[in-house]
Amino acid sequence: MVNAGTGGATSPPEAISQIKKTGRTLDSVINAICRTLNILGITVLMGMTALTVVDVIGRIFKRPIIGGTEITEFMMVTIVFLCIGWAAVKGKMITVDLVTMRLPLKVQAVLNVITMIIGLGVVIIIAWRSFVATLDVQSDRVTTMILHIPAAPFMWILSFGFSVLCLVMLAQVVRNVAKVVAK
Repeated sequence: MVNAGTGGATSPPEAISQIKKTGRTLDSVINAICRTLNILGITVLMGMTALTVVDVIGRIFKRPIIGGTEITEFMMVTIVFLCIGWAAVKGKMITVDLVTMRLPLKVQAVLNVITMIIGLGVVIIIAWRSFVATLDVQSDRVTTMILHIPAAPFMWILSFGFSVLCLVMLAQVVRNVAKVVAK
């Protein structure tokens, strides 16, 4: 590597420092995106709660919200897929480690990287197929039965949520590979 400032070679510790700095910057950008999406998801959750309360009260007086179930379904999709990246950032995904927790730390770290890579591969496939399905739903102009709400915008949210999850998982894989190599 060449150092642009001095025209000389960059030492390996400087290169590693630069890689770590870039990694921290990417992590902070991904975290900011996920935090913002999570706040939007929580806002939708509050709206869904209000809608459900009003619908239940309306049912008592024989005046339920027409299409309330359809709206709630789309709100649930929005909540889940806006918040899924933040759940991954915060490590709130379900893990089962009954067997691996008894293994040496080095083996646990290697198995963690392997399972994260497999998980990332699965999520990439899901994200790709969700984009394909979204394009189909959009071209077919799929709508709900009662209110005729187009499904495509919510499918785009689903696809976007999986894409953000891919970014989070990729950053986690890179971080964990660095830890395994450093050990």
